Amino acid sequence: MTNLPSYALDTLMQETRRLAATYRRQTGQALPVSSELARYDVGSLFALHAPKPPIAQVDFIGQGQWDGQNILVKSRVLFKHTRRSPQIGNIDMNAAWDMLFLVLYNNEYEPYEIWGVSKAVLSEHLHQKYTIGSIKNIGSLIWHCAPC
Repeated sequence: MTNLPSYALDTLMQETRRLAATYRRQTGQALPVSSELARYDVGSLFALHAPKPPIAQVDFIGQGQWDGQNILVKSRVLFKHTRRSPQIGNIDMNAAWDMLFLVLYNNEYEPYEIWGVSKAVLSEHLHQKYTIGSIKNIGSLIWHCAPC
């Protein structure tokens, strides 16, 4: 059995971004890696940690301004020809999360904005389809890349 090299997680995630962007340019298809990148980026940017033991549909336990809140992370990569406001996907309102973080990526899989919205606010808008636009309308910008 050969010994595989060990890489720092930062290096692996940067390489993942590069490979996913290259794959998209060459094939026109997206690699489904944005969820893992989003969890990595949110954890790194806000120094958050996954719950121990794991909690279904909860990615992090909040600290600081989100102290003690269960955080769910969603993501979308916005390519140049993406629909105006793509849907976010399924959000289980019965799960144990308190705060939703939406990480938006450019076509190079680099984060440029993170939006946050509480379950309480989101539940007031249950009649809507959850799109990037609707999250931006009811949520708050909690991080942005400056300059991007």
